[in-house]
Amino acid sequence: MEKKKIENLSAKLIANRQTGRVSFSDVEHRLQTILNHNDVEWINDSKSTNLESSCYSLEMLQKPIIWIVGTNERARDFSLIEKLVRLKVCKIVCYGKYDTAVKYSLSSVVDGYAYKNELSDAIDIANQWSKKGYAVLFSPACASYGAFKDYKHRGNEFIRIVNELL
Repeated sequence: MEKKKIENLSAKLIANRQTGRVSFSDVEHRLQTILNHNDVEWINDSKSTNLESSCYSLEMLQKPIIWIVGTNERARDFSLIEKLVRLKVCKIVCYGKYDTAVKYSLSSVVDGYAYKNELSDAIDIANQWSKKGYAVLFSPACASYGAFKDYKHRGNEFIRIVNELL
């Protein structure tokens, strides 16, 4: 009896998460599918300006993920999400000026890791690595200041570059 209750609760949780993703996808720059190309889903999640928001986004996706994550000078403890990344992410493309924390915390738990200074180069690598059935998730997990005016500007740049590339 208890096992059945747990199975039912698990099914409800998964259904609620999928419903939540659908409602979030209506919000610009938050789990926003911008393109499906060659059965690869390109998702703009530029509004994820902290690690917690990006974790939620990773949890929501039910397919192999190539995660484009940003960096800045602010310290974040990526080791806290190692298990989640190991389960959900197959490759990480880090962009920005400070890749050390991501590299040392997460590169060993994924099948591929790359670091690029520029967002456009990160998108290019993600495109090269993508396979049918994958999602490319642009969820920076950091503030946008320095390279962009705000998360909207950053998200619009992601959309522009992806549309030009594909």
